Amino acid sequence: MSLLRPGTQTSQQSIIHYDIQVDINARTMQYSANAHVSIVPTNSTAAISLLLNQKCRVSAVNYLGLPLTCNTRAHRQKGLQQVTCRLPRRIRAGEKLVIHMLYTGPISNCTPEVVQLAPQDFWYPFTPGQSYTSSIKVTMPSATKVVASGELVEEKQANTRFQSTWEGRAPACGLHVLTGRFSRSQQDNLAVYYPKQFLNQSRSVIKYGPVINQLLDDLLGPAAVCCNHVVLSQENITSCTSSYITTLGNDKMTLIGGHESPVQRTQALFFLLARELARQRLRCQLATSVPAETWYLEGLAQYCSWLALEEQYGQEEKLKVMLAARDLVVEDPPPPLARMTGGIACMFPENTLAKAAWIHHMTHNLLGQGFFPAVQQSLTGQGKAAPSPREFFREIGQTNQFSMDGFYREWVETSPRLELVVEEPRTFLDDDNRWQLVFLLSNKGKLRWPLPVDITLTMEDGSTEEHSIKVSAEPYLFSTDSRVIRVEVDRHNRILNWAEQKTYEL
Repeated sequence: MSLLRPGTQTSQQSIIHYDIQVDINARTMQYSANAHVSIVPTNSTAAISLLLNQKCRVSAVNYLGLPLTCNTRAHRQKGLQQVTCRLPRRIRAGEKLVIHMLYTGPISNCTPEVVQLAPQDFWYPFTPGQSYTSSIKVTMPSATKVVASGELVEEKQANTRFQSTWEGRAPACGLHVLTGRFSRSQQDNLAVYYPKQFLNQSRSVIKYGPVINQLLDDLLGPAAVCCNHVVLSQENITSCTSSYITTLGNDKMTLIGGHESPVQRTQALFFLLARELARQRLRCQLATSVPAETWYLEGLAQYCSWLALEEQYGQEEKLKVMLAARDLVVEDPPPPLARMTGGIACMFPENTLAKAAWIHHMTHNLLGQGFFPAVQQSLTGQGKAAPSPREFFREIGQTNQFSMDGFYREWVETSPRLELVVEEPRTFLDDDNRWQLVFLLSNKGKLRWPLPVDITLTMEDGSTEEHSIKVSAEPYLFSTDSRVIRVEVDRHNRILNWAEQKTYEL
């Protein structure tokens, strides 16, 4: 997908296919690329503009065998250059053309054992916010395993080197190549690449990956790509998720290994894998020219990982990660999500993702069982383009006959807090010798919440009652057979509440 920040203009041409041959030299940390880019202009034009990593050096650009005059200039997005090529004739809107480009570039994500060319490295010429098919031929030393966007269709000897061909037949976003000395295992629609030290972790990925994918099929609909590739590495490469490949580098594997017991480490790997596989279906497979607006897709992926954790390990484990996410938001509230910005790769802070996941959790509770069917309808109804956050929440609300406008305005466009508290609770016996409870439910924050709030009453005899009430200036009165000894606000954690206290002992 496009990784440009807001304000980047949508391209006047659509890339529909890449045919790229890339020769990687890990010793010099350089690659050379021979790229054929199939383009369909959206308007009649005599020039084509593509974006490329600023450190790449373009040696030639051809069209129908004719060399083109090209101008390069620094793009306003840091780290990018814009390559503009003058065509020998004006091309009509909708007319397909193929641009042939030869260029070289540095490998920034490289160790002696592993090389990664990820989408956020901008190693291939692109235009923002598009999806496409691809054919990638990677040439490397024969001892090296190659993973790339698409499906492996051929491996063969090429003189003293080795060539792998990967075909991406389904339109996807972002081209990804990774090479290293890995072993490989596959089950169903998931393949894992790993060094021998991570044999046990690879078995966990093989065991749980198909289970997670099945759950995501149920929640989000079938995946656009037929196979996921997960790479585990102890090398110091950046973890990255693209349309086809999830890389768990040293940063993530060290974090997983930091847990005390094998059970905890397996659970941490499961949770991370669920989130990354969900990201593949959402952010990395839906094109957008405004990547800062993908916070809701990242949040939805995070929320899906909560549900996967609950499905596999139980509700208590889900509650732990939910409350940990709440703590992130409460301790360091993010700015309004509607004003999010992002540079290269548009990596969102953890507190932003935590709030986005909680927003989906609250929306799910508001819409009930109609939530995920509405999500599927909204995302697939746009083809391969992601709707804006406002469009997304409005559509899933309309599908369920529920207006999300007020919710969106309060939780996304502003940053006040919701602080639901019980005030002045007291009990007494009435003239009929029945116990009465009276209290105020107040909102000490500035974020408005006109919807019902769950209140749980616990009596001396051990019985409980649940009531749904609204914030009100008038006190609430409840009559019970036994004296109420405890009042709890939102016992089931359906609302992101900033209040320090949720349980009140009487």
